[in-house]
Amino acid sequence: QMVQDITRRWHSLTALAAQIILADSTFLLAEQHKRIVGSSFAQLERDTVEPETAPPDVAKLYRLYIHPSAQRRQLGHRLMDATFKRLPHVRRQRLEVHPSNTAAVLFYEREGFHRAGEKTDAAEPNVIAAYVYERVPGGVT
Repeated sequence: QMVQDITRRWHSLTALAAQIILADSTFLLAEQHKRIVGSSFAQLERDTVEPETAPPDVAKLYRLYIHPSAQRRQLGHRLMDATFKRLPHVRRQRLEVHPSNTAAVLFYEREGFHRAGEKTDAAEPNVIAAYVYERVPGGVT
């Protein structure tokens, strides 16, 4: 049920169209045999309290999805790499992942990300809503 709710909110045509035009962001699709099998979305963020003129220092990956039929073929690695290459010159790359998504946690750890913290659910402060993962660009070849 949670996945279906998220899919409806985050992947509606209206939500996706709004992401495509955001400044300092990249939205990519992966296609195989004329069929979309993956998507990614990332955006630059400021992580420090500095003037607005300071360059963004974090590239945050908000979405990396690969259809199950296309998984385990390095497509996730290639799509994530292409996404971050379009947001260069940052000090860190960051993402959030739900603790129950063990496949994603293992994937990101293999890609060189380390757990940097946790976010709790505002409605239930004792419930972990997401693990925060980070890596330094260039740390994975």
